Amino acid sequence: MLLKRKTECSKKLEKLQVRYGLGEISDEVYQTTLKHLNTELAEIGRGLEEVSKNLSNMVKFVDEAVAMSCKLGVLWNDGNFENRQGLQK
Repeated sequence: MLLKRKTECSKKLEKLQVRYGLGEISDEVYQTTLKHLNTELAEIGRGLEEVSKNLSNMVKFVDEAVAMSCKLGVLWNDGNFENRQGLQK
């Protein structure tokens, strides 16, 4: 969704620059719209950074889950009541 918004915003920015270059819009309108689109692109960039951070943590979590699942039998047999409850949760 963020990538789609980024693409749309980039297309709007390109159209804005073309219209300004052709003299279809004034400098004031161009500057205001440019500032708005750059702000929106920055917000989208921060959102993409946030998502990529979460994905890297997800990979670590999946690796740990796979490692634990390989030894579930041992953990269950050696665990006490609380440990077994934790495995079930």
